[in-house]
Amino acid sequence: MAEDTPTTPPLDIEDLTQQFVIVRDLIDEVKEHHAKRLEPLENKLNQLTGQIRSFMDAHGLENIRTKAGTAYTSTRHTATVQDAEAFMNFIREHGLWDLIERRANSTAVKDFVKQHNKLPAGVNLNGIQTLGVRRRAGKK
Repeated sequence: MAEDTPTTPPLDIEDLTQQFVIVRDLIDEVKEHHAKRLEPLENKLNQLTGQIRSFMDAHGLENIRTKAGTAYTSTRHTATVQDAEAFMNFIREHGLWDLIERRANSTAVKDFVKQHNKLPAGVNLNGIQTLGVRRRAGKK
């Protein structure tokens, strides 16, 4: 006598897609609600930041310790290339290779693979697949 094995009911893709759209819309509503509630707080925080920075600047301070906490300044630097040819010539002339970063352009590598059906030497190409769902036109 064969034992009945439970079967998994077939997925209702229509229902799953509908649920996806509903949950995504709810997430958007919550984010919008929170953004509206956060706006005045972020504005106040920016105002306080300006006042503390003004105080520190006026007194020549880089940091200040209070009972409530320590305020400090820090600087984050970014460097952009204004003239690529001049920069590369400078690098080659002075041997200052540590001034540049080397990395492959993923869009260009993907196009190369599409055209030549192989990867350029010394390069890996990785892809992360995600699921997207578009709303049916006119529905919200």
